[in-house]
Amino acid sequence: MAQAPGEKQEAEATLSDRIQAFRREIQSLVAQGAEHPRFEFKRSCSIIRENLDDRLDFVKLLQGIANSSANAERCIVIGADPKAKEFCPVSNFAEFDWAAVSALAEKYLDPVPQFEVFNNLQTDAGVTFVLIVLGAVQPQPVLIKTEGAKADGKTRLRVGEIWIKRGTALQTATRADLNSMYRQQMEAEAEARARERFKHFTDLSRSTHAAGIATRLPSRELLVGPVEDFQVFVEELIAADDRVRFRMLVELIQEPLTDGWRSLDARVRASSGTVQEYVTEANKFFRDEFLPSLQSLVSVGLLIIKHDCHAEWLQSVVDSVVDAFEGSRHLQGLKSGYVAQGQDPLPWWRPASEIYVALKCIASYAILRKRLRFLGSVMPRMVARISVDDRKTMETPVLFWPFEQTIFEGEELNDGRSTFFWKERVSAAWGKYFATPEKYLGAACQLEFLLEFNSYLGINSAGDPKIAKWLEINAEGVSYIYVPDLYTYELYRTAPMAEACYDFISSDEPFPEYLTVEPSLFKLAFSGKTRDERLLIYGGFLYHLKTWQGKVRFHNFRLFPFTYNWPGRLLQASDRYQKIASGVKPAVPG
Repeated sequence: MAQAPGEKQEAEATLSDRIQAFRREIQSLVAQGAEHPRFEFKRSCSIIRENLDDRLDFVKLLQGIANSSANAERCIVIGADPKAKEFCPVSNFAEFDWAAVSALAEKYLDPVPQFEVFNNLQTDAGVTFVLIVLGAVQPQPVLIKTEGAKADGKTRLRVGEIWIKRGTALQTATRADLNSMYRQQMEAEAEARARERFKHFTDLSRSTHAAGIATRLPSRELLVGPVEDFQVFVEELIAADDRVRFRMLVELIQEPLTDGWRSLDARVRASSGTVQEYVTEANKFFRDEFLPSLQSLVSVGLLIIKHDCHAEWLQSVVDSVVDAFEGSRHLQGLKSGYVAQGQDPLPWWRPASEIYVALKCIASYAILRKRLRFLGSVMPRMVARISVDDRKTMETPVLFWPFEQTIFEGEELNDGRSTFFWKERVSAAWGKYFATPEKYLGAACQLEFLLEFNSYLGINSAGDPKIAKWLEINAEGVSYIYVPDLYTYELYRTAPMAEACYDFISSDEPFPEYLTVEPSLFKLAFSGKTRDERLLIYGGFLYHLKTWQGKVRFHNFRLFPFTYNWPGRLLQASDRYQKIASGVKPAVPG
């Protein structure tokens, strides 16, 4: 599709920002002699046929990185040596044009990995290097399809081999690796089978189709039929401002989400089924009814935002999703120790976690489309945290972290929650609304910035006596503590939201309530203060967020802090706070 001039400029600006971010990070890592699992450094490399050994080693490296479970973009940097803390000028950079690398990948790999090539970048000192960026989402598993032998006749690539990069080493893929790669594929196929099983609903309703979508009533067939048909139906309701059928649709979708688990428990008890029968039925219900209903409901919300429809329509969608979250806290069957011993049991927290990802998706899309007013439907929603033993827990904003326990035990979140959510659910269910992983991650990081700003005031990090008094009176049993998903993402992704908040705070108008979890906290923090006083508070938040990110990266992940710093007026606000906090009298901002 052709882009409007403004859209093209925005895309180019985004690409330029990404390249500059990569340049900064690569130079920082090399200067500090730091290894990083997302960056593969090579002093030199060649992919022409005359240098066969290098050529095949490069193919194997490309395959291994594409098959890795990074959940984030990964880079091959040619012309850098962190051990020696130096760059080595690449004279053969012309070999690495995109067409040549693509032809090489097409010859040896199936399917071809998704990558970008920047083959003539330069350091600040003018040293040329090559950067190849592999996308966060890859068509895994990538297999060797053509045998390759080195110059000495030794076979380097065998047809059917699956190499994967784990840490800093290339290894052959294990069964667990393949299971992980196929999981998302299998879920998509399971959904397709579920739709096929309900295809008879479509056949039975063909006469209704003949009368036109606009005259149809919401039906179960819509939820399990073609996704495009469902989208057209919702858009017809929006275009016609048909509130009655819209409410009927939301009610139809909500039934499996709120009542389905109780029906499942009753059905299994009535049949006196075995533990394994319950496990099988629970998995089937989750796959064939719960997930399609949740995905449909969220799609309704995204379409409301896309077409800038009534905020109260989105409110009814969010109400239904939050009701489903509340219903998912009492899944006693899934929490049973006997059920946990069954084969492939559904984790008790899985329905709630899917709902959490769904709410994050809705909020992120509102930010992506710059429809910030819709955030007012979800930002203030409070829930009690879910726990395995159903004990009374603290209330917290639903977009924070509404789980009492750590529900992920592996390294799934090491590359960021948002990256994990994209790969595990968002890309398959709602990816078309975001278009690319980068756009989703940008919006998700802006949401994290906003949530952390709310948390910063909610735990009174600014040390405001009025906020302290308000919390003492009004926040008993409520937790505003939040750990933002910004430990693995450079803060340039948050800059649009940071700039918007700066505008709101520097204005004499009140901070928009639709961007707040609790409006009273923002009124107490900013009302009755001068512009400089308000910006000093905001500068403190910017300073503490960047400081927190650096500490978490170093202490939790043994990674160096990002080199990115706040730009322009954001940096001025942060620096002014830092100087005042350290006892230095700064210049009055202009």
